[in-house]
Amino acid sequence: MHEERMSTKTDPVHYENYFASKKPMPLSGARIRNSLDKTIEGHIIVCGIVEGIKNLILPLRTKQLGTQMRPIVILSNDIVGDEDGNGDTYIWSEINRFEEIYILKGSALNPADLERARIQKARAIIIIAKTTDGSSSSNRKMMDADAIFMYKTIEANFKNLIIVTELASMQAIAFLVPGNEERY
Repeated sequence: MHEERMSTKTDPVHYENYFASKKPMPLSGARIRNSLDKTIEGHIIVCGIVEGIKNLILPLRTKQLGTQMRPIVILSNDIVGDEDGNGDTYIWSEINRFEEIYILKGSALNPADLERARIQKARAIIIIAKTTDGSSSSNRKMMDADAIFMYKTIEANFKNLIIVTELASMQAIAFLVPGNEERY
């Protein structure tokens, strides 16, 4: 009981309100080696992983959704522990108690990686912008280039998919609106 109270002090999340386990999932248990299991459908693919990703996962794991909890596949080339699934990182320790979260090494810019994440059976995809604190305006626009390219590629090839895209620069939104490309 004392141990549970101490963890609440360091982690203000009340996990009983979320689809979460009492015991953290080891990174090796969440890592997908080849392709996502064929039984997983209607999942959410998150392209990229950043510090603070817990803030994205929390509303997707709230019990207020009822039975609407969907598996989450994080597709990223960024390192989350070593290749053997060891070396739990700060980012993984933020989300390792939430149910049905999978890590797949790869990029949304690679069609083969999207196929391994079973994008054709996914419900939604979330594209996280690469951000760097204190970036200049021109650097923020360049950071958005990958996110915009991912969005355009996915939109063209997967019609029944909800796409949510985070951008570092508000001006980059114009590239996501149909018919605005010729102005730039």
